[in-house]
Amino acid sequence: MDEVPGGRSEGRRAEVEESIAAAERRTVAVQFARTNDADGPRTLTLRDVQHLAADELRVAWPQGQATLEVSLDPGRWTATLAGASDGPRSLTVVVAKGDKPRVDLAPDVAASPVRLRLNPARALRRGVTVMWSGPRAVAERRVTSTESSRWELAPGRWRVAASAPGYEASERAVEVTERPVELAIQLRRDRESRARLGLGLGLGVAALGLAAGGGALLAGAERRTDEIPNDPGHRLTTDEVALVSDLRRYHAAGFIVLSASAGTAVAALTGGLARGNKALATQAGLGFVLAVIGAASLGTTVARDELNSISSGNGDGLSRGDLDAGLERAAPWSVLTGMGLGLGLPAGVALVTRRSLNRQTRSRQAIAVSRDTIGVTIQGVF
Repeated sequence: MDEVPGGRSEGRRAEVEESIAAAERRTVAVQFARTNDADGPRTLTLRDVQHLAADELRVAWPQGQATLEVSLDPGRWTATLAGASDGPRSLTVVVAKGDKPRVDLAPDVAASPVRLRLNPARALRRGVTVMWSGPRAVAERRVTSTESSRWELAPGRWRVAASAPGYEASERAVEVTERPVELAIQLRRDRESRARLGLGLGLGVAALGLAAGGGALLAGAERRTDEIPNDPGHRLTTDEVALVSDLRRYHAAGFIVLSASAGTAVAALTGGLARGNKALATQAGLGFVLAVIGAASLGTTVARDELNSISSGNGDGLSRGDLDAGLERAAPWSVLTGMGLGLGLPAGVALVTRRSLNRQTRSRQAIAVSRDTIGVTIQGVF
């Protein structure tokens, strides 16, 4: 049977289309660009580094066209742009399956010096992370501990982001020209750090107030005690016995308030300086345990002394020595109670406050530089 010419043509067309589809599945589309250099025709030469120079591919790049897309097999290619006034520009391109590479063959631009000054010194001691983004590429993150650093940047509009632990990230824009540029950034403490320091200062002031109040209570109790003759063998009169209960309460309150100031001072230091909450949680738990033990023991001691006072009748069995001994027995438990309350309550309040601030801080997103910005590699002096 004779073959039909039309059938042979259709079969040939199908083979060609299948070959084209197979080539598209095998190759990767690579976009080449020549930023700020679209004037004039150019020639793009591509050569697979694993093959001979005779196998190179030459592609005409029309005038006024900023980008050119070429399909290449996966591998390492050398791309050379010829026809520019500053001579040919060449670079190596790695093509991998599944990638969408974009290669910029823009001419090199002379870098300009930029002086960056960072403060405060406390942030620098912790290390300040600096990142620049500009006309071509995002620079890698760098950490500096010096106030002044020198950078070499290509002319154009740049943004610099600086951040440090305990400080708010700061971002500034700067226009880099051929002339030297100087930029200063003053970091501010972040909300959590400011609240932590404020909390520590507030508790410190409270500790001073408790110390003054406790000292005043003890001084008043001593003055009332001096109304009774300081003789261990002195038998208390009826009027003096009436003072005993008040003296015990004044002494206990004075020791509790005064020792609470010490506990509050410890909580103030922890709340203002410690970054984690574990220390505060430990202090809060320990403080409440001490307060319960101290209060229970103090109540037992005072109750026993009160019974002794009642059994003494009109004072026939109660002496100044008995009064002093009772006050001495109650003093350690008063101190323990005050320490527990002064440590547990402020630490608990600080813990709740900081956890609330931590939740709010986690909900805020850290400042970030756009990943879509294109630029050049920069060098910093650290």
